[in-house]
Amino acid sequence: MGRRFFLFGIGAVIGSFFVYFTLIKDRGREGYSSYFPNGRVLKKVVQGIDTTSVNLNCWLNCNRLSVKDFRMVIKESEVDFDKSNTKADVKIFLINSQFAGLNYTYQVNLKDTFATLNYLYTIGVERDCDCDTKSE
Repeated sequence: MGRRFFLFGIGAVIGSFFVYFTLIKDRGREGYSSYFPNGRVLKKVVQGIDTTSVNLNCWLNCNRLSVKDFRMVIKESEVDFDKSNTKADVKIFLINSQFAGLNYTYQVNLKDTFATLNYLYTIGVERDCDCDTKSE
């Protein structure tokens, strides 16, 4: 009986090492990456956002955020799939976030690996911006 437990233990240890070295190690996980839909969308957004976009920079300046801050806003976000259009060729995601004590809502277009920001609002804070009229 003791030999069975010993052999089982050796197999479990070898199996654990195999799983760790083949599936887990060096995956580069961050807070927004996971196997769930929310994490996958946020990972695509943070990797595909065009930081040179005139529209993005206008919204960031209007909300007094840097690109680094915006990446943190994305990391702390939740995708509202009920209000998003996930069936179209260009997917439109409505995303809500809480960062530095403020609530943000923003909309992102996602096509393949390229993401563009449609708008970014700080909830409860009035800003006088004309970013809606800016074009690329």
